[in-house]
Amino acid sequence: MAKEVLKALVGRNLNLVQLRGSAPMDQLSFMSLADEFDQELNPHGTQRDLNNLHARQIAEYAQRVLGSDEKPGAFPEVLLNVRKTQVLSKIERAGESVNFDDLAPGDIVEVYLDLDEIKKLNKKYDPAISRVDGNHRLAATETLEEGLDWPIIPFALFVGLSKTEERSLFAAINGKQRKMNTSHLSNILAALGGDGLLLERKTMPLWFANKLADEGNIFQNRVYLGGSKEGLKEKLGYVPPITLKQLESAMSKMLDELGAFLQEFMPAQFEARDSEDAAEELVEQANKVAQVINRYWTSVSRAYPDAWAENSGKKRYILFESIGLSAFAAFGGIVTLELMNTKLSQENFDEQLKQLAAGFPIEKDHFEGYAGGGGATKVLNELVQARDSETSRARWAINNL
Repeated sequence: MAKEVLKALVGRNLNLVQLRGSAPMDQLSFMSLADEFDQELNPHGTQRDLNNLHARQIAEYAQRVLGSDEKPGAFPEVLLNVRKTQVLSKIERAGESVNFDDLAPGDIVEVYLDLDEIKKLNKKYDPAISRVDGNHRLAATETLEEGLDWPIIPFALFVGLSKTEERSLFAAINGKQRKMNTSHLSNILAALGGDGLLLERKTMPLWFANKLADEGNIFQNRVYLGGSKEGLKEKLGYVPPITLKQLESAMSKMLDELGAFLQEFMPAQFEARDSEDAAEELVEQANKVAQVINRYWTSVSRAYPDAWAENSGKKRYILFESIGLSAFAAFGGIVTLELMNTKLSQENFDEQLKQLAAGFPIEKDHFEGYAGGGGATKVLNELVQARDSETSRARWAINNL
């Protein structure tokens, strides 16, 4: 039986027991895999997509530091979780086998891992030992030629955490880090928060963004959730044009325009924390609001079909640029409030957007120099003016003769 032996100190990290030690980077890399999120192939995965350039830069840094006594270098510890505990052949304390549950803080142990069992149980999206944090550090050993010496780095080993618990740790650890793929983090938070996102105004836009990106809704296949792009390219042939974070931001703009009326749409929010019945009612109310929002964006897609069909890459239109998405989202809130006096039907939304499109082209050439929040505000003002202009009304009327 091929085995790896890790020497570790037993300790606690908040409410978890962990085994902490140090081992060569390549040894830790060899025994573990990343559970990479892919919105098509692995929607419950944890890790963001691997950036090979970043991994190689880490590898080069590690080799450079290893070959120098002059410049100090260090890595934070990588976090691993033994998902499939049968790969843990034994744990020894003072030469005697012990169960993981019998360990106490301060124990010094040797952890025996069965490499054959790890190889047998490893699946692409379900590793035997999962990389909770530090995937790029460990993947770095795979970017340079074989046969190199690798530095010893610190690790922390958890045992028996579920995939949901891993995701929760990942979100907590990476939520405040810079340069995190925010859409990937939003997707994890949406999965963890569920309908509970409706309880807070600041998390409510994420609930609506996630809802509108679901199967059967208007943003299906229009939103990149973060993680691996392999499944999307395999299924769709392209990467969707906007990220979940962008859609979340757009939903925030739209809900802001609804203002106090949002409370009228979802009055159960105030009792939902303390009442199970109110919580169920809140979800029903939110689904009705999502239906209205879905109708608005459906009308946008019908009014500007060429812009809606654009995918990732260089774009001809502003619809899926930040200035366009934000402006159209805010405009959607304005239109929704206006239609409350008549009917929030698909036909009424279609009429509003067709009238707009008759006199308001959205090719990027018309918006040179527009950027940021100020640019989005300018686009919004022009949207409102164009929809209400006599030119738009006349063109719309002629087109509907």
